[in-house]
Amino acid sequence: MWIFGYGSLIWSVDFPYQKKLTGHIRGFSRRFWQGSIRYRGNPGKPGRVVTLVKDPEDCVWGIAYQLPEDNLDSVLEHLAFRENVYYKESVLFYPVDPSTQPFDVMVHVSVKNENNLHYLGPASLEDMSQQIVNSSGCAGRNSEYVYKLAEFMRIVAPDKKDDQLFNLERMVREREANYSE
Repeated sequence: MWIFGYGSLIWSVDFPYQKKLTGHIRGFSRRFWQGSIRYRGNPGKPGRVVTLVKDPEDCVWGIAYQLPEDNLDSVLEHLAFRENVYYKESVLFYPVDPSTQPFDVMVHVSVKNENNLHYLGPASLEDMSQQIVNSSGCAGRNSEYVYKLAEFMRIVAPDKKDDQLFNLERMVREREANYSE
């Protein structure tokens, strides 16, 4: 079984895997619409982390991980807790290496429903950047999450645009610079 990491699973891999490949999935956009009250925020100041939103015109870059069969259930249980999974979907993954054929991966998606108390939904970039600058949790500052995701995109897919991510990163950097002056 393969899973697709499109947020912190890109740089914070705390589970066993057999193989990893960089690439993208189609039909989704990555959005900072999920609240984090543990890793990048707290109950009084939730951070913002990414989830996927259906978008037939877009694609999301990330890393696919092949999970080991011998302890698959425990790895999936760990990921469900860590990622606040509200539903899973199988989608086609397109590896960067053109010699590797596309294959199915499982994506974890947080959506607005009665079970997801921390779904924040859309907001202006100004509001999101303010919330991100003011939030931190046990995994660190929420701004660090934005910076790591933007860095990944610049390295792995430098010719791909991710306007929300890069505009949000710019605004977060500006706000942090203003706070430190």
